[in-house]
This record gives sequence, C-alpha cells and structure tokens, in this order.
Amino acid sequence: MFKRIALLLLILLLPVFAVAGFYGYLWSSVRSSADELIAKVAPFAELRYGNVHIDLLATEVGLKNITLIPMGSSDQLMLGEWVVKTSDWSEMLQLQERLAQGKMPSSLTMRVNGLLFDLNSSLAKQWQMAFEQARDPSIPMPSAFCGDAAGVKLLRELGYRSLSSDTLLSFSYDPAAAEAVIYLDSDTAQVGAMTTEVKLQVRGESVSMPAAMMGGVELKSLRVTYRDSGYNRRYLGYCKQSAGIDDAQFEEIFRQEIDDLLALTGVQLTDEQIAGLVALNKPDAELALNIQPLVPLGAANPPEIASVDAALNFLNPSLIISGQSIPLKGIGWRPPEKKQTLTIEEQVEQAVALSRERAKTQADQLAQLSKPDAVPALPRVSEFQEITASEAAKYKGGKARLITYFGREISGRIIDANAQEIVIEQRLEMGVATYAIALDKVSEIEVYR
Repeated sequence: MFKRIALLLLILLLPVFAVAGFYGYLWSSVRSSADELIAKVAPFAELRYGNVHIDLLATEVGLKNITLIPMGSSDQLMLGEWVVKTSDWSEMLQLQERLAQGKMPSSLTMRVNGLLFDLNSSLAKQWQMAFEQARDPSIPMPSAFCGDAAGVKLLRELGYRSLSSDTLLSFSYDPAAAEAVIYLDSDTAQVGAMTTEVKLQVRGESVSMPAAMMGGVELKSLRVTYRDSGYNRRYLGYCKQSAGIDDAQFEEIFRQEIDDLLALTGVQLTDEQIAGLVALNKPDAELALNIQPLVPLGAANPPEIASVDAALNFLNPSLIISGQSIPLKGIGWRPPEKKQTLTIEEQVEQAVALSRERAKTQADQLAQLSKPDAVPALPRVSEFQEITASEAAKYKGGKARLITYFGREISGRIIDANAQEIVIEQRLEMGVATYAIALDKVSEIEVYR
C-alpha cells in the first residue's frame, strides 16, 4: 500500500521536480551570463544587480535593480530591469550561440525599464562639456533667441532634475511572408515618446548579418512617430520667462530662425512644410512619418535618382503633424555660396596694399595742408546712419544694419530693396546667407555712409 502511494506521489511530483530543475538551470545560466558581463565592463565601470528575473510562462529572463558606476566616478546610473524575451525556451537556450554567429531568432524582445539619469551628476556635466566642444558656433541653433542654454544645461533650465525612460526593442521574422519587423519604442517621462518600425523583405531562409551585408535584406517600409509629453510646454514657458515673448511671438520668430537656417544650408521648403516645423513646438505635438518605397530598397538594387522630386516619388513618403497632412513635394536644394578663404600670401599682399593706400592718403593730406592758401577741410567720417524704408533702394550694394520689431539685428550688404521688402546678404563662417525681410517687420534701418 505504502509503495503504491509513494509511486503515485513520485509520478505527481515528477513534473514539479523537472520544472524546479529547469528553473535552477536557467537561474544558474542567467547568473553566469551576468557575471561574464560584469567582468567585460569592469575596466570601464562597476556593474551591480539586485536579483535574477525568470518567467517560465512568458519565456523571459533578465536582471532587476541594476546599478552602473563609471570608473573613476561616484555617479550611478540606475536601471529598474533589463529583460530578454523569445518565442520559446528552445530559442532562448540557443540565443547566445545564434547571436554570436550573426543569426537572428524568429522572435526576440529586449526591455529596458526605469533608466534613471541624474542631470546634476558629474557625468551629465561631462556630457555638457562634450556637447559644447562638438557644437559648431557658426551654425545657429533654432529658437536661440530664448537664451543661450543648450544640451544638459537647457534641460536643467526647463526644470528637469533627472530623466527617466523606458525602452523596448523587438525583432520578429515571418518565414512564410519572408518579412522581418524591427520595432523600437522609447518613452522619456514628461519629455516625449518615439517609436520606429522597420519592415524588411528577406531573401533567404533566415535573417543574418552576412545576408544583410550581401543585399539579402531590403527595406519595405519605415514608420516613425513622435509625441510630445511635456517638453514643449516647459520650453515655451522658459522662452516667456527668459525672453519675455508669448506663444504667438515665439512662432513668428522661430519661423524666421528656420528661414535663416535654410538659407545657410541651402535647403528650400514650402510654406506648409515650414508651418509644420513650427507646429512641432506646440504642447502635445505629434508627428508620423511613413516611407514605403515603390519597390523594396536594398544594396542589390539601388535606384537611379536624379533629383529630390524623383527621390520623393520613389520613397513614397507621407508626413502628418498634429493631425495635419504635410505635402513633401517642393523640397529643393541650392548649394550655398562658400566663403572664400585667403592664403597666407594673399593675406600679406592684401595688408601691404592697404598700408600703401593709407600712406598715400596721408601724403596727399599733408601736401594739401602745405599750400599757403589752403583751408584744411575736416575729413568726413563714415558711420552707420539711420534711413527710412523708402530710401533703402538708393543704397544697393552698401553695408546695412537692420533691427526687427523683436530686437533681432541683421548686418550685411543690401542686394535688393523695394516697397515691400529688403534683401540682405550676410557673410557667415560656412558661406553666404541671403535674407528677404518684410519692411513691416523692420523697426530700424541703418546704412554705412
């Protein structure tokens, strides 16, 4: 009797022992992989984690309560969880080996939640320094009229003390449809959320890096979305406080800044496209960009594109900003005029010629003063003098300085003027920019005479 009961219990508990043994094996494997990762990053940072995460039903493994401390720093990057998920445990157990061979499983998802970054840390200050060193001061930053803060410094000005983000990256492959899908979702609290979905046509039985390099993977479609969740509202408040401008003034000035940047880069956009860029600065703004080429695009079949319009026709894009469809036709390009750089010899020659001209002028003045009956005339001093808008056309080719009603100053050479607008050419570090400015937006015009 007791033997039968023991046998029955053994049969009933056998699955439990099997599951417990499998769980222990997984726990040991995840712990071993984590220790290998800690050893690899040890020269650069100290990696710690709280506990191992295993979900047998969801086919998930990962680490929770992760702390990363860069070498030589006391700063800590906090991470709530890092989880990897596959379609089944067979793929999970072969995952590391397949990835090492450059092969992808049929389904793979990686979840990184609760990434917390302190904006007052020394690491944030290092990033700010790197940003300022890499930034080209000759390229104007949009909405710079609100203040000179940028990068991490700007985020602190907007009231952010830390950034908390969740990220999900997934890959799936359908052999029947010969299609692979890559999906990325990143959400930063009180800032914004962005998603990217890429659909690929796969030529072959599986997806691998070697196949992609050989043209075995082609782009079927690309979709990008963005949703503001607090950044724009904070930035408009910052502009109102620091520059004293309301939302309507911000839109008008920002539109002018876009015009300036386009003139500098040579890109030409339509009024609708510029209005769309302005609308992206409004609170709760949304963007959806979809690209679906007429035929799958890959390295093996690059299209022959002779113009921007031809590229748009082939890529077949659509753009929606805050519910408004934005036509993308009309985008143009004209190479900006490059600033001429003089050689050392040319600079010396130019300086010598200027010195000789000044010496000759002084000699002529002395000769005039040496005449007995000569009455020395006071030399006329050239300076910027204010003129009316109707007089601007008289000074084509001359130096000018304009001040708009919003206090923005533009200096350069007048190349055209009429009753509605004045066209100014301004020399910049990267070339020459041309601005057409409506006279009703100009509060003051000065010319050098």
